[in-house]
Amino acid sequence: MILYLDLDGVMLQSVDGSVWNSTWRVAPYAAQFLKWALAYHSPMWLTARDMDGSGEGIVTAFANAIGTTRPLMELAARVPSCQWSGAKTNAIELSSNYLWLDDSPRPEDLIALEREGCISRWLEVNTDVRPDDLLRAMCRVGTLAAVNKPEVISHDQPMWLLDLLRGAQSMNWCFKIGCTTCGAGMFRSALTTHLCWRVGVKSQEADQRRGFNMVAALSPPYRRAVVETAANDIANADIKAVIDTGRGWYDGMRMILSEIGISPENSNSLPFDVDLAVIESLRISPVWSAVKAGVDNYAARRQQQTDRHQKRQADDQLAARLRREAADAASKLRTSEQVARSQKIATGLTEFRVMSPFERLMELADDRLEIPLGAFSSDDIPMTPEIIRALPEDVRSALVARIGMRGHHFQKLKQLLETPRISDNANGYNGSKPRKVIA
Repeated sequence: MILYLDLDGVMLQSVDGSVWNSTWRVAPYAAQFLKWALAYHSPMWLTARDMDGSGEGIVTAFANAIGTTRPLMELAARVPSCQWSGAKTNAIELSSNYLWLDDSPRPEDLIALEREGCISRWLEVNTDVRPDDLLRAMCRVGTLAAVNKPEVISHDQPMWLLDLLRGAQSMNWCFKIGCTTCGAGMFRSALTTHLCWRVGVKSQEADQRRGFNMVAALSPPYRRAVVETAANDIANADIKAVIDTGRGWYDGMRMILSEIGISPENSNSLPFDVDLAVIESLRISPVWSAVKAGVDNYAARRQQQTDRHQKRQADDQLAARLRREAADAASKLRTSEQVARSQKIATGLTEFRVMSPFERLMELADDRLEIPLGAFSSDDIPMTPEIIRALPEDVRSALVARIGMRGHHFQKLKQLLETPRISDNANGYNGSKPRKVIA
């Protein structure tokens, strides 16, 4: 198939903020696209940069663009240029098998295509707006080329899968499922971009994650349509044609099947087993026998992931329950300790109040019970100077030491304690027991 290629806005991107046609840079996937186009199609430059068809304008444009490499210059030089004037459609053989890749054709060119009934031959590629458009174009060109091949018996046959595999092999793309270096990013992106296009989804609607994971960002109806489209295309594939692709067909088909499963695996919007159900529908295809081992391994891994997830959930629930029980037990323990402490204090106060003043002073002097000195001035505990003066000398000395410098309201008590003890002869009291005090 002939591919007519524009340059500005397709192979080259304008630099943001620059004057038009002033500063350009190489678009993403430009080298991969040219290598793929030269290998499987017949590309031709159709651009205002090189209207005389000499190719000098193409060389100059790439030489002045940011990001140009020597291999890219060599690929661009291998593509011939069309000579044209007036309208680009003047250089196109409208009755041939071709596609025209341009970002913004002139109105007269579109009118000419419409008049000839071949407006569908124009494929809009705009890397200024959609930087990955060349990758999308590779997928779509592969499909349109297959549909327009006369040898294709059924248009339902998914030749795009074969084109994608062949292109990946020719450009040395990795499509190993377990690759830890690149993750088969180029192959995954090409597969996802094409499938999104197949169901009418713009790739910009998906997020920027790698490969089929992008599909997880779509709405459930679109996501299911993408997954089922891939499954149907694989089911209708010709196993002989797949095998004829040579090196890597097995890994490539395994990758496609694996990606079908990864999409719902990374999203809760689809039933958990929808991927396995879709893969199960592929048993009618000869491809199934070739990839069964890979699918079985994938199903086993999914089950292991499910088991691990359920175990983690159970462990988390158990840990949360144990934390709650420990917190409740600690709270109950603190409450019981507080109750016991309160009861002990209440019991101590009760015992304290039934003691005689002399006994309480003795306890305080012996330092066996920590009782605030203010308790001796309460109204229900009569404390007279006679009782204090009747205390033994050693008891009074101990009480004086306990009082110390505790405040002016204890100074009167201190003075009474320091007063010489009442003699037995003066009051007729022998000091063996406290005298009764009549309130």
